[in-house]
Amino acid sequence: MTTETKMPEAMTAGAAWVSRFLLPRLNRRFPTSSSISCLQLWPDDPTETQHLEKSGHRCEMLEPKAGGKLARPDSSCDFIFTGQFTLRAPDRTARIALAKEFNRVLRSGGSLLLAMGNRACPVDLTRNGPRFHGPGAPSCLSLREAREILLEQAGFATLEPLGAYGHFGWGSLPGVFRPFGKVLDAYWRLLMSPSLKGLYGSPLNPTLLLWLNKN
Repeated sequence: MTTETKMPEAMTAGAAWVSRFLLPRLNRRFPTSSSISCLQLWPDDPTETQHLEKSGHRCEMLEPKAGGKLARPDSSCDFIFTGQFTLRAPDRTARIALAKEFNRVLRSGGSLLLAMGNRACPVDLTRNGPRFHGPGAPSCLSLREAREILLEQAGFATLEPLGAYGHFGWGSLPGVFRPFGKVLDAYWRLLMSPSLKGLYGSPLNPTLLLWLNKN
């Protein structure tokens, strides 16, 4: 009688993103907690939540109805993330209201991660609107607009722009595409670092990744 060894399943794109990009940032933000309460809004890949749960965190997926109200009590979770902020809140008034909901639901010391297209760049990689757009595209925000809505209007304490290096995982593209992916990853790492403030919000950067903290 022989025993067949089962090979581990390949990691999905969502789970790989959590391991590669999200977990290191959660560990830095919540260094003393082995399990935090996470809320993924309008999920496009449920394996992100599943991988967070396998990593010991408590994570829930939620698809709020129109109007953006989150059916959760005040101060009920540590971390919220979504890539559909500008899609689900298509104008300034809706974005301020939704950002205030994020703030309401987060506990003191909690964090929010948003991904959105940069209005200054004619290319949007977030799938929240057309791939190519003009400066008035409603599916995007400028870095200045994001700061005004999230800090001044919604009351978050700090906003930290994140570099997209590792976010897209282009360096792991298969086969003949891998060298091209490595070039793109090098572009994000070397030129689109948040430390280069003049470039991060410029037309050269299509994607804004924003980490917000609540006092």
